[in-house]
Amino acid sequence: MDAIREQFDKPLVVGAAGILVGILLGLIYGWAINPVEWVDAAIVHLRPDLQEEYLRMSIESYANNPDAPLAIKRFGDMGENGNQVLDDIAANPGKLNAETIRAYAATVQAQVPEVAAEPPAEGSAAAEEATASRSILSWLLPVMCVIILGVGGGAFYMFYGKDMIGRWREGRTTVERTTDVSGEEQQYEWTDFTAMGEEPPLFQFLSSYQIGDDRFEHQFDIESPSGEFLGSCGIGILDTLGVGEPKKVTAFEIWLFEAKSAQTDTKVLMSAHAYLNEGIRKKLEGKGELVLAEQGSELVMETNTLRMIGRVVDMSYAANALAADGVFDHLILEKSVWQRT
Repeated sequence: MDAIREQFDKPLVVGAAGILVGILLGLIYGWAINPVEWVDAAIVHLRPDLQEEYLRMSIESYANNPDAPLAIKRFGDMGENGNQVLDDIAANPGKLNAETIRAYAATVQAQVPEVAAEPPAEGSAAAEEATASRSILSWLLPVMCVIILGVGGGAFYMFYGKDMIGRWREGRTTVERTTDVSGEEQQYEWTDFTAMGEEPPLFQFLSSYQIGDDRFEHQFDIESPSGEFLGSCGIGILDTLGVGEPKKVTAFEIWLFEAKSAQTDTKVLMSAHAYLNEGIRKKLEGKGELVLAEQGSELVMETNTLRMIGRVVDMSYAANALAADGVFDHLILEKSVWQRT
């Protein structure tokens, strides 16, 4: 259940799930609740057996009321199938009189060309109705799409947007305030790389983890000064000890992703217990370079066009019977990113 909750905490997963649910509800509504019903279909669109039945009734009607214009109209409604259906009836008249069939054929075939039924004439009531229907659909569908996108976007913002914007701003403030293990508020200033003789970073992000934040995962977009998307970086829970809540985090995954080449550099920040435990090391070594978390320690990550220095600003371990120095109580990680040329 926890794994499912973690997946639904990711905006991409929620968006995909929303699309699938929307499609499913649309299919249920369109096929089961309110399916399309065809009414007043033209004779030319009926099945062959129904077309034959219609023409037989037309012949019977003509025998009782020899109205030539009406007979010609009804035969014309058959379209290009009329002659074939009439020949089939002549070959198998059934209850119809053969002379009646010949009289009907002489009346209609002498005046109706053998062509498909033409569309309604321009200006007719049928043509105007068809035009009106197309006009309504031409503006109704775009309006419905805009409404659906607006509602979906609003819901996404209400549930996830504020949190994402908050995280985005968190990485762009000049000073970050958080609390230490005693609960007192502490203020951390960004590392001044210019004082070290380096160029100022393109971005600096700060991620703060506190035990109990079982869905902890921070991701930040990296953009060029012109607004071009260069990639992203982030940190998330990778491994825990034991079971139950809160999670007993013993390792974090840190990544730097470059969009241009889809290259990713990943490192694993581990507690002292996890770093020295051969079983845990073997389990996590395929996730990236293993790094021991220490106060003030730095890790350098690089791709073809990006460079990032991660610095452990502050950290402490929680008292845990499973392993000494094995579970993080809190961790503050500063990430500074440069664009490589």
